[in-house]
Amino acid sequence: MAPKITLYSDRQFGGTTQEMTGSCSDMLNVGYDQTAVGVTVEEGVWVLFQEPYFRGKIWVVIQGEKIEYLRWFNKMTRSIKLLDDYDFYAEPEIKIFKGNYSGHTATLHKDVSDLSTYRFLRQVSSVEVSRGAWIGYDGRGYRGKATLFLKGDFEEDSNSSPCDGGFASNGGISALRKIQIFPVGKLKLSKPISYDLENAKITKTPISVFQWTQTNNTRVQQNVSRTEMHQITKDNTYEFRWDSSSKMTASLEVTAGIPQIGVEAKLGISVEKMVNIGTTEKQSVSETQNWTAEYPSAIPAESTIKLTSTLTEGHFIVPFTAVFTRGDEGTHKEIKTGKFIGVQFYGFETKFDQVVHPHQVLHELGKGN
Repeated sequence: MAPKITLYSDRQFGGTTQEMTGSCSDMLNVGYDQTAVGVTVEEGVWVLFQEPYFRGKIWVVIQGEKIEYLRWFNKMTRSIKLLDDYDFYAEPEIKIFKGNYSGHTATLHKDVSDLSTYRFLRQVSSVEVSRGAWIGYDGRGYRGKATLFLKGDFEEDSNSSPCDGGFASNGGISALRKIQIFPVGKLKLSKPISYDLENAKITKTPISVFQWTQTNNTRVQQNVSRTEMHQITKDNTYEFRWDSSSKMTASLEVTAGIPQIGVEAKLGISVEKMVNIGTTEKQSVSETQNWTAEYPSAIPAESTIKLTSTLTEGHFIVPFTAVFTRGDEGTHKEIKTGKFIGVQFYGFETKFDQVVHPHQVLHELGKGN
């Protein structure tokens, strides 16, 4: 698909429109003298400028975006640049510094809506982009004036233009969003999913799933009239909850092992099977298990037998990393992360408790005298 962007002069994608398929240093040359209120991008990564010849305040838009109102960029768009000579397929990585490549640092691979969570409060003085590209915003939540960071090293008050990665013109940075586009083609799992079992969180709770009581008030053993077995059914569930930066957008079935509680109630990895690892958030996958509780064959004289069946309900959260390839030749690699959330029932037990009636106790004591 060829690069294409459409500008709109009114909200709700109305008013005067202008389609562009390449860069333009002065939009007056194509007869466009309107404020770009909205924008849709079919293909490519584009930079909108408020001044001719790729100068002034900027806004970056990415293929697939449909922005009905450019709230933080409500001036006339005087030039527009298509970034068609840059690799936006790479997994982005950026390192930010509080000082001039010194002091407090943070290395990021995912979107951060508020850099104060990393102890940066509009105090980014220098930046190193080792892979990919990033958009910086002077407001939290990806709001406010934007700055583009391409691969390279940049300092505050540098003379680089925003499109070259300098960020002096747009001031402080409070949020960062990575730019990554993906080639057309089916996503394929390239190797087994790596589960971080050492950092898994597990809770185990015993629960009662069946109780039965029968009393024998006679002085002779009483056979139990019930001969059937009681069936107990529970659903194990699992969910692949992908990190927001991983953007898994479609259902995807693969052959893979998943975390499960096994021998000695320890967390391990199951044998490989067909599982759905796509967008399953809030759509847990169920696997039904059955257990059988057997009744006792007889109740002793002057006694009560209580049957109790229990299971252990295990909840576990396991961080994971998955490596995929995409494209017809499978040459593009994508690394995605998330958390595997599982609920598993195991450890079925049935206990029989006998309570001897007081009359029977006295009878037994009398026999001893």
